[in-house]
Amino acid sequence: MDKTICIIQARLGSTRLPGKVLLPLCDKTIIRHVIERVQKAKLLDDVIVAIPDEKDNDKLKNAIRDTEAGIFVGKDLDDRDLIGRYFRCAEIHGATTIVRVCADNPCIDPNEIDRLIFRYNKNSLGWNVLFSNTHNIQNNGYPDGLGAEIYDFKFMKWMHENVKGVEYREHPHKWAEDHDLVWTIMAPHEIRRPQYKLDINTERDYRKLTRIYEAVYPQNNDFRAIDIIRWIDGQNDLAEWSVSA
Repeated sequence: MDKTICIIQARLGSTRLPGKVLLPLCDKTIIRHVIERVQKAKLLDDVIVAIPDEKDNDKLKNAIRDTEAGIFVGKDLDDRDLIGRYFRCAEIHGATTIVRVCADNPCIDPNEIDRLIFRYNKNSLGWNVLFSNTHNIQNNGYPDGLGAEIYDFKFMKWMHENVKGVEYREHPHKWAEDHDLVWTIMAPHEIRRPQYKLDINTERDYRKLTRIYEAVYPQNNDFRAIDIIRWIDGQNDLAEWSVSA
């Protein structure tokens, strides 16, 4: 029986902004916002947060336990081995389809997750292709930080058994990109803003996303990408939101 699960990768040991997934946005942590937004996608059977076996992980585990998501701990795995963590988590939970999400994307749109899953389920390209709408791939027009990646379990298993090197193990999408095995969908016209960056990697990114949340979230805690785009479009400092900023 087919089973589609979303695996959200999260850790506290980010080098550029340590502990970022526990930083607050309005009244909740970033990781809680990501989980709750992902859980609104209608084509997912389950949502699991996969974390490395790091010291001082209790705060992260407690933040996840306050939600309805499951927890997977990648024991005996290097914290950079994302392929290994995703494969083992998917294997334990009996996934046939893996939706990959990063925990630093608090503007992720459940509609865009469902849009990608729908097209993935209709494809005839085979199992060894990565589907993604995480950013402006092949001029698809997506802002950075709204979408997800999809892997067939067979593909993730093959990668786990065959892909070598720390960089590829940490960034499975990079291996697929370097081998021309990525397929995407076009962004809807109303959110087609490839120049916008909506994920959090640095303190500056966090300040920018805090501005978005403080402007949009109190009025509508179920906001979507179009609400973010409309707000940014109305700002005077548009360059501040670009991928190159």
